[in-house]
Amino acid sequence: MRKILFLLLILPTTLSAERKHVFDYRFDVPIDAPLKRSIESVLSYVSSRITYWEADLTDASFWHYPAETMRQMAGDCKDYSSLTVQILFQKGIEAHFIGAEIRDRRNGRRSSHAFIKIGETFFEPQRQDGTIDYDIVRIFWDWDYETMKQEILLRRNNAPSF
Repeated sequence: MRKILFLLLILPTTLSAERKHVFDYRFDVPIDAPLKRSIESVLSYVSSRITYWEADLTDASFWHYPAETMRQMAGDCKDYSSLTVQILFQKGIEAHFIGAEIRDRRNGRRSSHAFIKIGETFFEPQRQDGTIDYDIVRIFWDWDYETMKQEILLRRNNAPSF
């Protein structure tokens, strides 16, 4: 009850009742123990169900709620990462949403990208095995689950209307 009350206190009053509870959606993902197999199960689940579309974190691209990503079965790196962090959180695994500048190991091209971190290990939620094939140049976001929820809500409320 305290968590829900706290969430309602920090949300802007312009949010509808539906938007106040967008993070209450439960994803039915079977998880095995131990931890490594559990993480692999979630990565496999997300990467096999979501179609990737490329977007740069620095553009004004739209931030989707994890449930929207599942409903659309498509998303960019932010959507993959937020969905994966939420599913892991619901399964009792603490993960962080990471936004960073990366460098492609094949061609040296730099771009911004979102992925996840569990403990001190980084994972690419778009790949079933979670491996990262790029170098991390600079991390600019390192959000735990609660911070990620607040940041997505904030960005959704400040998004320009088209």
